[in-house]
Amino acid sequence: MLRNRKNVVRSGSKRGFTLVELLIVIVVIGVLSAMMMLSSTEAVSSAKASNIVSNLRNLKTAVLSWYADNLDRVAPTGNNVYQIDTDGTKQNLKVFLKNGGDNEIAKYLSNGNVEIKNQESSPLSAGDYVLKDVKYKYWYICYNVGSDSNIKSKLAAKASSVGLVGKDKVTDDTIVTPYTNQTYVCMLVLSLDN
Repeated sequence: MLRNRKNVVRSGSKRGFTLVELLIVIVVIGVLSAMMMLSSTEAVSSAKASNIVSNLRNLKTAVLSWYADNLDRVAPTGNNVYQIDTDGTKQNLKVFLKNGGDNEIAKYLSNGNVEIKNQESSPLSAGDYVLKDVKYKYWYICYNVGSDSNIKSKLAAKASSVGLVGKDKVTDDTIVTPYTNQTYVCMLVLSLDN
């Protein structure tokens, strides 16, 4: 009988994990998954910021190509105001952009997924690319970042290296400022200064 009892005790000594051990494993897995989610969020934000900068550059190329092809239509009229000849009618560049000039420029875009809007488009929402003129003679391409703080911080980090500037609003004529997490991140496309 004693022998049997020893065998029972021995077979009973093969125990499973204790509750504390299981809780430690669960906590470790939770910490690791949280770290992975954080790094994947950072990677997604970085990729999105790079995509925005790439789209701004493509839009800049489209505007410059359009301008090179239509340079003979653009002329200064005094007081640093520039007009464009549209079928014999001279229009202020701001009016031209407001009345669909961005559609002319859109024909030069190679990426059909990026739509360019003029600054009078309504409503302007997060994710919109806007063609903005400042004081009639500076043209900017602006991206509406909205309230995404991750993208704002990534764009702020890239701002100085790629020449980005920022604005809180895109509808006024004030010169844009160094980018510091404003709603719009902008890239200078064209300066009509003589």
